[in-house]
Amino acid sequence: MKGSKKRILFVEDEAPLAFFVSQILGSDYEVESVRTGEEAIKKWKEKPYDLLVTDVRLPGMSGLELIANLQREYPDIKFIIVTAYDSYELREKVKELKGMKGFFPKPFSIEEIKKEINKIFQE
Repeated sequence: MKGSKKRILFVEDEAPLAFFVSQILGSDYEVESVRTGEEAIKKWKEKPYDLLVTDVRLPGMSGLELIANLQREYPDIKFIIVTAYDSYELREKVKELKGMKGFFPKPFSIEEIKKEINKIFQE
């Protein structure tokens, strides 16, 4: 049933990747994608999602700034980070963030991210 699907907001500025991930995950979840952190905040405030999946580098605010902004109003937010700019420093920074459920360097395996999402929703 569509009404019982968990809702995921995917924040990614690369349109082909956003479309691909939305299509693959859309069979099991209600997935919406936006290109910027500002759009993500607007969507989240309209109706909160069950999970945020965000790139780190976005136009305007970064994915980390997006998470910080949303956590002020929604402290129990769960999120997954995807990034093409993997580094030790970034991994150290994000592992301290409350609510982080996964970190996937690009290119990532859609099957791995899907497995992680399934695990999150079974918690």
